[in-house]
Amino acid sequence: MNQDDFDKHELLEQYVLGLTNREESEWVEDLIAKDPEARKDLEHLRKQLEDYADGISGIPTPAGRPLRNHRDFADLDQEMIVRMTERNHTLVIWRYALSVACLLLVALCGFLFRSNQTLKQELLAEKARHAQDGKSFELQLKNLQKSEMNWDSLKAHASVFGINNIRVHYLERENIALLDLSRVPPPDPDYAYYLIDSSALQETKVRVIGQADLHHLFPIHLPTGGVRIYHLPEGAPLEPAPPTEHLYAEISLLDPTF
Repeated sequence: MNQDDFDKHELLEQYVLGLTNREESEWVEDLIAKDPEARKDLEHLRKQLEDYADGISGIPTPAGRPLRNHRDFADLDQEMIVRMTERNHTLVIWRYALSVACLLLVALCGFLFRSNQTLKQELLAEKARHAQDGKSFELQLKNLQKSEMNWDSLKAHASVFGINNIRVHYLERENIALLDLSRVPPPDPDYAYYLIDSSALQETKVRVIGQADLHHLFPIHLPTGGVRIYHLPEGAPLEPAPPTEHLYAEISLLDPTF
């Protein structure tokens, strides 16, 4: 066997095993078409390959099954490439989907972080408002405690002023007199009592007292020039001074008798 025969035999073996490229496969096919001896060698190599495969697997090759040539192997390669491409395409889709999911998670984390910071700021502001309200309440409570009246000095003085009994309660330490009109009969329809306080500490003060107000206590700051109560129609003018016949009672609080 010379070098050419050796190269030809080696090429036939590679052809049977499917290891030749397209150009080599075409050369082998052209050779076996022209050379009967090469065709015989090819059949012998295929028979050896089948016997070897049957001996390893233990399962005989089905009769009549055509042997694969280089085109079959090329088709297998193409099929494998197509499947790998499809798989890679699927992997690319999954990669994009995971990237989008990661971006959404990052955006969600940013939103939750921002919401958390906003809630913290609102909580701090609410705490500050509560602290301010608490401080304001403490100051108001202190002011109320300072301005609390000393009810231990309360004394009652019942006197008859005018027609009915009008009771006066004095807070000596506070210099306040509380006028009690609960025993005064209600005013006539469309009438009201007008209480005029001529206090020395402030301008003359006029209070309109209806039927629903008779059971209230009316504070009078002392000293005062006196208190007059008129029984007048509602909305009656007080200037000039009302007539004396409408005077219901005149109360002097300068020197109460107990």
